[in-house]
Amino acid sequence: MAHPKVRTRALGKGLSALLEGTEGPASLEKIYRVSVSDIHPDPEQPRQDMDEEGLQSLAESLKVYGVLQPLLLKAEGQMYRLVAGERRWRAAQLAGLEEVPARVIEGSEGALREMALVENVQRKDLSPIEIASALQALIRRHGLTQEDCASRLGWSRALVANRLRLLNLPESVRAMLADERITEGHARALLGLETEEEMLSWAERAAGGMSVRQLEAALREAAASGRVVEKAASKSTPIQLPRRFRNYSRHGVRIRMSRRGEAARIVLENLKWIGDEQLMSALEECLQRLYPEA
Repeated sequence: MAHPKVRTRALGKGLSALLEGTEGPASLEKIYRVSVSDIHPDPEQPRQDMDEEGLQSLAESLKVYGVLQPLLLKAEGQMYRLVAGERRWRAAQLAGLEEVPARVIEGSEGALREMALVENVQRKDLSPIEIASALQALIRRHGLTQEDCASRLGWSRALVANRLRLLNLPESVRAMLADERITEGHARALLGLETEEEMLSWAERAAGGMSVRQLEAALREAAASGRVVEKAASKSTPIQLPRRFRNYSRHGVRIRMSRRGEAARIVLENLKWIGDEQLMSALEECLQRLYPEA
């Protein structure tokens, strides 16, 4: 199946490094127009969570600008399997596009899986925890070292190590990071604490409005004075929000929820950017998360 070449573009460091010594780089220089219906998804795609609202938003953008970043595909008979770009492909379907730009690559299954993981890590819309999980998958599935990951991504080894350390946070604090109640800088500062209780206590304080520098200074002061870190004022457990609600933060909307025994708390702020139906949907899904046994 032949497709006309439309343009060429240099490869990113990560993809070039992955395919050194294979037939991939030569084919990657060509960008083809491929029918959307000739593409099928990879069942082992690294990221399975597809935000429906985000997809619809991307589809609206594609109607105006088209697909700007080519998909990566592997030829399989008369069809193509997605290596990277499933979100763009699904949004293109929603937008009613008949063709999308793509690079058709060759390589071993191991190299293609690794490439998909690298592309996933390099995306800008992933949370720090999702990036850390993808890095962990690169190391475990493909036998890579932290140095290998750093080389493929164009990162420093220290950055890779710091991202991986985020997985050592307790689940409650990871949920706060995923929901953007605290930043990655806050999370790294918390990793110096000894117990989960201390981490959660200080995470709650940081979420109340402390900057990273303020948190670091407070932790140094507490350590120097030998004070026992005060217990969190609340024993409530933060509950992670569904991904589609995290996208509201781009418009200044804040949705937080936590549970303490049978009691629950839902906090919604700056709601002028969402409609009544979206608000009711958010509340219903929050309640399902808080009381899954109901």
